[in-house]
Amino acid sequence: MIVSPFKDIEIPKTSIFDFILPEHQQSNDKTVFIDSTNDNSLTISQLRKYSLQLAYGLRKHQNVGKGDRVLILTPNSLVYPILFMGTQAAGACVSLANPAYNYLELSHQIKDSEVSFIFAHPDNIDLTNKILKEIGWSESKIRERVVSATEKSFRNHVSYAHLLCQERQRGIPENFDGESAHDVAITCYSSGTTGVSKGVMTTHYNMVSNICQSNNTHSSASQLTDVVLSFLPLYHIFGLGSTLYTLSQQQVPQVLLFRYSLDEFAAAIEKYRVTVSAVIPPILNNILKSDIEKKYDLSSLRQLGIGATPLGEDLVHSVSEKLGGLTETSPLECKLPLEYTKTHPSYVGRLVCNTTARLVDENGQDVPGDNKSSGELWVKGPQVMKGYLNRPDATAESMTSDGFFKTGDIAIYDSKTRLFKVVDRMKELIKYKGFQVTPAPLEALIMSNTEVMDAAVIGVYDDKQATELPRAYVVPQHASNFNNEAWCAEIGAWIAGKVANHSKLRGGVRTIDSIPKTPAGKILRRHLRTMAAQENGALAKL
Repeated sequence: MIVSPFKDIEIPKTSIFDFILPEHQQSNDKTVFIDSTNDNSLTISQLRKYSLQLAYGLRKHQNVGKGDRVLILTPNSLVYPILFMGTQAAGACVSLANPAYNYLELSHQIKDSEVSFIFAHPDNIDLTNKILKEIGWSESKIRERVVSATEKSFRNHVSYAHLLCQERQRGIPENFDGESAHDVAITCYSSGTTGVSKGVMTTHYNMVSNICQSNNTHSSASQLTDVVLSFLPLYHIFGLGSTLYTLSQQQVPQVLLFRYSLDEFAAAIEKYRVTVSAVIPPILNNILKSDIEKKYDLSSLRQLGIGATPLGEDLVHSVSEKLGGLTETSPLECKLPLEYTKTHPSYVGRLVCNTTARLVDENGQDVPGDNKSSGELWVKGPQVMKGYLNRPDATAESMTSDGFFKTGDIAIYDSKTRLFKVVDRMKELIKYKGFQVTPAPLEALIMSNTEVMDAAVIGVYDDKQATELPRAYVVPQHASNFNNEAWCAEIGAWIAGKVANHSKLRGGVRTIDSIPKTPAGKILRRHLRTMAAQENGALAKL
């Protein structure tokens, strides 16, 4: 068993609302959110006031409180933290949904989470209403319990602002002290990269624990003059966790980007003199393959927090040099200390406090911490989810009897530095004639080629050889190379000269307009496998 090098701390058993916006914050006039689209801002005291007004309105006018599930379906905006914290104060569980969901994805989440009230952006209301009608909601119920997540009403749906009760008695936040801190507060849905998405039940104690652990593990030096750019989607646990941590512990301005584009990202850094941001590896690749630093002044940026997917060391070094010596950190169960950001940039770091781990091979045996032997990472700690909503089978499959969560990440551990490095995902391993081929290192190598913008590697099954073959889907840097068989062959040959025999791209190289990914940057390999199956006329590994 691997133990965190940091001393355990006492974690309060309280609600997310009381931990982040306690009563003494009601007079705090620090600006904590700025809307990049219009420069409107929100202070801590305003956020607390509006959240409590919304909570009172939800209870009084909608009878929404403990035991209810409220869906928030909207892109990032200044309204989002009010909706989230207001629902938390009301005591309801928040189900967070991707506003880009199609019919099947949104329908699955609405049905699975059994929501009783919905905040939806106007762009999402028509689809939401269609689904609700199909599951039996009446017209009057839909009109009353689907509310616009903007300042303006939409058709028959009032704005959330109509629920901000101005009465002198605004009520108090729901109490979740003691054992009730283990009640479910948030249900984020897994990306569904390998199948139907599952609702991850995160308790008040889980979230408060992770914030305390992040604050206790000093992997980065925050400054009072910091300005944080927040553009990762708040419906994703990485974006939400980063935002709540900054709000509760650092209390520095967070600039909210409505949606990501490289130009908007860079323009916001220049305009607001942003110093810190959290990103995902595909964005680093976008920066590296562009001349964005010539179009905008990015000199204020000093730190990027990186997480969600495995990271190539060459990519980190290249971007750091390009932008002038950035530091990088990786939150979640591990954080990378500052002293290792230059020498071990692709490592996820050391276990945060109150956390233990195991690295387990396919036979269930612990692997040595020799920085070479890999195994599945199992973690145990107060931040680990309660389980999957309505899926006791999936919960039992992913949790051990003694409380370890099987992450599905393949990692190595260096017992000397006590650092972990995630090298790939178990479900993404390619089996070639008995050899295991991990896609992530291959993808990093392919993307190091200056002719390549992005890449993904999957296994395609070959009936004749009765084995999987590694295949690369590549986004060329230059449009002239799309559907260029000669260029694809050159990329395949270039890779063959740099990897072991079993890792060669025997399944071929194909060009593609864009790599399908989740908002957190995880490759949706099931989409590529479906494409490969259709292309080959055979069933790829689904």
